[in-house]
Parts: sequence; C-alpha cells; structure tokens
Amino acid sequence: HEGIPWEAPDGEPVKIFIAMVAPPYEDKLYLQVYQRIGRMFDQEHAAGAFLEAKSAGEMIRYLASRRD
Repeated sequence: HEGIPWEAPDGEPVKIFIAMVAPPYEDKLYLQVYQRIGRMFDQEHAAGAFLEAKSAGEMIRYLASRRD
C-alpha cells in the first residue's frame, strides 16, 4: 500500500503496475488491451477499485465488468 519508488513524473511512489504478455504475432491484441486499460484508468474510480481489491480475482472481475 505504500507504493514502490519508480521515478514517476509526479514523484509519488507507484502503487499500480500492470504487466502484459502477448505473443509477438498478436500485436493488434496487445494494442487493444493497452488502449482499453488506458481508457479505464482515465476514470477516477478505476485506480481506487484496484487499490481496494483483496485478491487478483477481484481485479480480474473488475476488468471483465468494464465497458468501453
């Protein structure tokens, strides 16, 4: 909950880090997922939902429930 020092532009510790893995031939899928996550985090409550999640399952359910 304290975050990790990561030299963020705002100087604050990073609390959410999302890693994606995709096969090299799925570049369109990777870009679609990246774009969707970016749009989701434009909404103020998304970061709070991730920070309040008690498990990875809760995070996955939150992502699955989001509509663009």
